[in-house]
Amino acid sequence: MDKTSQCCDKKSLDFYWRSCVDGQHVAAAVTASLAALQANGGRLNPIQEADAASRVKRRINRARQGKLRSPAHVKTIRSAPELVDMFELRWGHEDDRDDDLIVSRYDALGHLLTPAHRALLRLYYVEQPDSGAWFLGLHVHEKTLVMAGERGRSGVDQEATDEQQQLHIDRAIAILDAGAQDHCGVPELSQRFGDTPLAS
Repeated sequence: MDKTSQCCDKKSLDFYWRSCVDGQHVAAAVTASLAALQANGGRLNPIQEADAASRVKRRINRARQGKLRSPAHVKTIRSAPELVDMFELRWGHEDDRDDDLIVSRYDALGHLLTPAHRALLRLYYVEQPDSGAWFLGLHVHEKTLVMAGERGRSGVDQEATDEQQQLHIDRAIAILDAGAQDHCGVPELSQRFGDTPLAS
């Protein structure tokens, strides 16, 4: 059964980004998101970069205000460990075009591979509702749609696409596991929990 994120509850939450020690958690998540959009040949011109930064910040701030909608903005990660409430913050979902992120993709020689397109950015975060109104961002990436052309079919190969995405989900889980003891390097969470580790 899918859980409901606190980010949909219309109540204020604190947001933290892993390993952020200066208190600028939203800015750190925006920086990581822009890097994810520009990985694997992605490029943003200055106008696209400023627009993407604004849209990522706006979506995170809406999450902090509890104003997200499921499943357009947020989705439960079912493969997460049982003790963890892990969710996917989403951009580019077909049911929500308000915060679309636009990126172009190039090969190593600078040849255009795909023109400006809507990026499917995914940010994985965890909550522990019994310990307060907060959520912790762990990992962000651009979801890749694997096309089925090589297998003699057309359209998206959903199985291969899901396998690619699961690698990133597993990375988020590994980050949480490795950082549970020191609260993923977030001083505010260490103050909140003391010697008690995060659930992982």
